[in-house]
Amino acid sequence: MVIYDNHNSAAAMWDICLSCDHLQADSPHDATLLGTEGGECTNANDSHTTMLFNAGTQALTSAAIEAVDCYTNNVLSSTTWTGSLGTYEQTAVPLPGWSAPPGDQCVYYRLTSPDDDAANDASPQNNYHSQSAIAPSTQVTVEILTDGHGADWSWFLQSMDYQQPAYVPIGTYADNTLYTGTYDLDPGTCWFFQIIDESGTGFQAPAHYSLSCNGIPFITELETVQINGGPTVMHSAYFSTTAITGISDDANEQADVRFTFGNEQVMITSLHAGDIVQLLDAAGRLIRQDRSSGSSMRLDLAGLGDGLYAVVVAGTSGRASRSFVIAR
Repeated sequence: MVIYDNHNSAAAMWDICLSCDHLQADSPHDATLLGTEGGECTNANDSHTTMLFNAGTQALTSAAIEAVDCYTNNVLSSTTWTGSLGTYEQTAVPLPGWSAPPGDQCVYYRLTSPDDDAANDASPQNNYHSQSAIAPSTQVTVEILTDGHGADWSWFLQSMDYQQPAYVPIGTYADNTLYTGTYDLDPGTCWFFQIIDESGTGFQAPAHYSLSCNGIPFITELETVQINGGPTVMHSAYFSTTAITGISDDANEQADVRFTFGNEQVMITSLHAGDIVQLLDAAGRLIRQDRSSGSSMRLDLAGLGDGLYAVVVAGTSGRASRSFVIAR
């Protein structure tokens, strides 16, 4: 018997147990999928992994695998694994990431070849969270302007391991009042934000809410999933914190460097020859790096998608940085 513990529900594990009768190698070419890891906050840049098992009597040298939406049966991603896997050996196979609407999603994996015995394909359904945004810092500010039903609003921040650094219970807020709070969150963690209206009226303009870092919102009402359940309205979003301390202006910055934004570009002036110029995304990943050959440089932003970015200049005289948002 072969059981791969993928930390899914007992029902999913039972599905795998039922497939064990088919996992005895009795045909030449028989690949099998055993399961996958649970997904927390994922986006299109994140790969997903499933376990490939050889239940064939001959060495497995290739396998075609698809990730499929549980509800629509649309193929989300695919890959072809190549290598050498002996009988009863297994290996983790990554699949490219895919775009999905924010919120709770479901995926399962299937083989398209080779597969002499399709009855043993029992890769369980796997729930994952498609995130709305990446917080560019571990320090998050929550701002809420209540409407005429302030006492009916409550909200919380919670990690996947049930840390809850912020919770405002119903009855706390007054009507038509602005509230702000700043919270230090663990880096590299998936977070769930939910704001709930017990009156069922929803936010009445000009009321609003936002989550921001360094003064720049990364989640507003537009980025949340909104559910009306009878008299209750719930707005929720998943987001992750980066493993860096954030993108902000450096206290020891070069005083003479100037950044001018506009027309799909940033003009950087008062540079020194040899200065390093970097463009970073919201997660702190390097997108582009150049070295200045003179006192100015033009950085083209036309190919970037909407989101939060930072441009960083570093040289012998210090460091300077500016964060900016592209919203077309």
